[in-house]
Amino acid sequence: MLRAIVRTVIPYGLLLLGIAAILAFSVLSPSYEECTASHHKQTADPEKAPPPPKSEATFTEKAMVFVECESEFVHRNGESIIALFTVVLAFSTIALWSATRGLYEAGERQFAATFRPKLVVREVHWIKDAIALTIENVGGSLCTIVESDFVIRSSDPDGRALRTPAVNRIGRVTLAAGAFHDHIHKATSAEEMGAVGYSTEAKEGTEDVEGIVVAAYGHGYLSLAYFQGTIVYEDDSRAKVRRRLTILRACQSGSSRLVRTGNPEDENTDD
Repeated sequence: MLRAIVRTVIPYGLLLLGIAAILAFSVLSPSYEECTASHHKQTADPEKAPPPPKSEATFTEKAMVFVECESEFVHRNGESIIALFTVVLAFSTIALWSATRGLYEAGERQFAATFRPKLVVREVHWIKDAIALTIENVGGSLCTIVESDFVIRSSDPDGRALRTPAVNRIGRVTLAAGAFHDHIHKATSAEEMGAVGYSTEAKEGTEDVEGIVVAAYGHGYLSLAYFQGTIVYEDDSRAKVRRRLTILRACQSGSSRLVRTGNPEDENTDD
């Protein structure tokens, strides 16, 4: 806050300093001194008696002398004054631009801190050969998903969140406040197919798993599976602040839903 105030005061201070410098230079100039001297010069006439001493000049008289002599200074040094004032105005404008930019950035940071985006995951359930889920932005500003990954496990990962180095299964999706995105995660890896009860000749990358998952679900194997995921998203501020959402859902026996484990550490999002 103090820095913003200083940035705002500096440009006006430079402008006032420049005007004060011009006035000081004019008062000390030879043309100004000659002008003031001419107003105080007494006419010498030997045939007349010397005039009575004058009283102290009033403020109005001093002001009139100042204005007249300043006008004379400006008339004689007009080009130099314009050049000097242009330089002062240029520096003042630059300082004012910097202050305005600083205030804008401070306001942007304040907005981003007050109206943060926040992603949550809802409606996680089995759908044929995949797990479907909905990602919703329940925060107050726009965000973009930059990293994401999901995996089906046969055992509890024991508190360790899924890492997402340079991976984005969802894709670069931008969500405004209140917007949502549906995502489907297919069980295609050998580990994931093993997690749903199929371990015979499971091969990495195979897509023919619909019957496998349906059969596993029918035999109750899915009640042993866990669905884990991590989503990294950044806000729309200049700083591009990143936050992370981690989830862990467990298959509910006798249902296609995947529910929370009950441990608050298994699912959380950065504020």
